[in-house]
Amino acid sequence: DKDYLKQIQAIKDYNHMSTPAIGIMLNKICRSLRKDQVFVNIGAYKGFSTISGMINTKCAVHSVDNFSEYDKPEKIMMQNFNLFKKEHHYFYKQDYELFFKSWNKKIDFYIYDAWHSYEQQYKNLEIANEFLNKNCLIYIDDYNDHEVENGTKDFLKKYSSKYTILKEVKTGFNMHPTYWNGFILFRKN
Repeated sequence: DKDYLKQIQAIKDYNHMSTPAIGIMLNKICRSLRKDQVFVNIGAYKGFSTISGMINTKCAVHSVDNFSEYDKPEKIMMQNFNLFKKEHHYFYKQDYELFFKSWNKKIDFYIYDAWHSYEQQYKNLEIANEFLNKNCLIYIDDYNDHEVENGTKDFLKKYSSKYTILKEVKTGFNMHPTYWNGFILFRKN
């Protein structure tokens, strides 16, 4: 964890939407993945979650963002990505729906942290569902947001026998120093 924290300090513009606790958790999950396993991060922003999956890991990392939200930090994201990039790290500048139209691999760890409307939250899980490997871990950020929570819970209700919730965390407020705006972590059975 100290090694991770030391390396993460190299990220350009450390003003991101996450916390060290989340970064360490994502990094530990990715460290547990083998070389033949895949991490997909939808919604890269400035790269914190993606890079957390890249530091001292063996898994393939695929990050997707079309930079349609916020201050469009594409330049910062690419600087950060290139600091840690290895031959098994990939970035796609496109909408996640287009990404999945040409995707043909199974996913072992999946993060969705893009558009937080109910519709997009639910839709991304429906689209990704067919690509998620057995025992795939799914991390959903900004779980304090009612749209995110409701879209995720409706998906889980529809597929109740196929997924197990491992952890739900609600924080007292957005930008909380522990787990930012809450999260849910679940596993495909």
